[in-house]
Formats: sequence, structure tokens, C-alpha cells
Amino acid sequence: MGGRFEFFHTARPARGKGQSPPGRISSKAGNDRLRDLEVQVRDELQQQQITLQRAFQQLKLAGRFADLARKSLNQEQRRLEEGLSDTFRMISFQDEMIAALIGQVNAETRYQSALARMAFLRGDIFQRHDIALTENSQEINFENI
Repeated sequence: MGGRFEFFHTARPARGKGQSPPGRISSKAGNDRLRDLEVQVRDELQQQQITLQRAFQQLKLAGRFADLARKSLNQEQRRLEEGLSDTFRMISFQDEMIAALIGQVNAETRYQSALARMAFLRGDIFQRHDIALTENSQEINFENI
């Protein structure tokens, strides 16, 4: 289970023709780092986009629940006016309507929070990598990520 790690320190061989000076990154290593960075940024953005899409779906569902609760409350109100229901049932439907509206507000909050996190992530990526957008820059499209 446990492996043994040994490190032998040897003197660095003298630089020959065509070798990069110490401290300078080779073109291949630079390309590898750039590719790794692109993958990391793409992964971060994709993960946040998934979170944003889930929050949007929850917002749509919460809106449907609120609509259904409103319709149910209206139907129960008509039944109460016709004498087919009682105030206890009416209060119960009102409570369900209130719960649905609270759920809708919470879903809206989660969605707006996900939008803000996405904007923050983009800004953080731009700042970390010294990316400056000009006036003529094209808009970033997250559908192609």
C-alpha cells in the first residue's frame, strides 16, 4: 500500500546548443500550461452555467406552483361563496398560496444570486488573467462553452 519515494539530486547538465536558458519556459510547456488554463476556465464557467440553469428551472417551477396555488385559491373562494366550502379550507388554501409565493421569491433570489456569481466569476477570470475588454469586443456567448 505504501510506496517509497526517493529523490536523487544531481548536478544539472551543462546547456548545449538549442536548450533554453534556465528560468525560460519552453514553447511546449507554455502551450501545455495555456491548454490547462483554458480547460480550467472552461470548467469553472460550465459549472457555474449549470448552476445558473438549475436556478432558472427552479424559478420556472416555482412560478407554476404559485399559479396553481392562485387558481386553487380562486376556485375555493367561489366554492365558499356558493356555500360548498368552509373558512377552514379557505385558510388552508391561503396558506398554500403564501407558501408558493415564498417559494417563488426564494427561487428568484437563488436565480439572481447565480447570475451575480456568474458575473463575479467572469470578472475574476478577466482580472486574474489580465483580460481587458474594449468597446468593440464581442459579447461572450456561454452556449458555446
